[in-house]
Amino acid sequence: LSLSDNLRASELPELHDENYVVRELDDNIYNSAIATLTYAIRPETRIDISGRVITMVYDSDSPAKENGDYYSLVGGLTLRQQLASLTSLSGDLRYQALTYNKAKKINARDADTIFAGVGAEQTFSPKMIGSLRAGAGMTTKTCPMAKVRLPFCLHRPPASRLRLRIRFTNPTWNATSARIGPISP
Repeated sequence: LSLSDNLRASELPELHDENYVVRELDDNIYNSAIATLTYAIRPETRIDISGRVITMVYDSDSPAKENGDYYSLVGGLTLRQQLASLTSLSGDLRYQALTYNKAKKINARDADTIFAGVGAEQTFSPKMIGSLRAGAGMTTKTCPMAKVRLPFCLHRPPASRLRLRIRFTNPTWNATSARIGPISP
């Protein structure tokens, strides 16, 4: 069983540039609590069942308070199969419900999302790990979406990560990127 919580309080005061308001008062509190239960079905097969609660609450004086407060409930499971000592496959299924507490109907962005994905990971050497992940999702507010990630991690000081990400949102490709950068410790 794994439990974690991330609580952030942000103070973003109103910002003016001459006679214009660049940013309105935007103080808020963000909390994300995650619980994961891992169960080994067999020595090489593992299932992770997890749940997450996310809340964002704006200060009562913030203009964002009226339409910005939200909470999200996420539940999912991951099945991981170790094929060999250096290769594993995984499958993910996740459901998310997003609710804006006090938003007027015209500003409501409530959405339910279902996401399914598969992945493969290969350890090429103690210093190089590659993984391929692909998935697709459907939400009540937008078109179907798909995502493919292909990160390779080179573990040597300084460690670097090369990542290629392609996202597809019907009917056009909306993002493609390749990035090399440090891996955070």
